[in-house]
Amino acid sequence: MGLAMLSIYFRFLKLNKMQLLTLVREIADAEEIKSKDSHSFAVMIPLCEANLDDITMFFVRQQISIDDCDLHLVKPAEASSALCAPMILNKMLKHIDCKVSV
Repeated sequence: MGLAMLSIYFRFLKLNKMQLLTLVREIADAEEIKSKDSHSFAVMIPLCEANLDDITMFFVRQQISIDDCDLHLVKPAEASSALCAPMILNKMLKHIDCKVSV
C-alpha cells in the first residue's frame, strides 16, 4: 500500500483588485477563490515547478506580507491515514517561509 500524495496550493489571501488582475495575467493557473474579507481578493495557485518562480517573483514585486499567504495542503478523497507531501513543499518554504494549512 503506497502513500497518498497531498495536493499543494499556494494562496495569496489579501490582494487588492490591481494585484489580482496582475496575478491572473502573469500566472495562467491562478484561480480566484472566496475571500473572508469583502474588500480583498484571494487566489489559489497549484504549486508546481513551473509556477514556483512566478509565485516568488510576484510575492517580492508586490511586497506581499508573509501573513497574507499560505501553503494549502489538500488530502485526496480516497486517501487513508498515510499521506506524503511532494518535495516542492520544502522547496517553496525555502523561498517563502509562510504558514501551512490543511
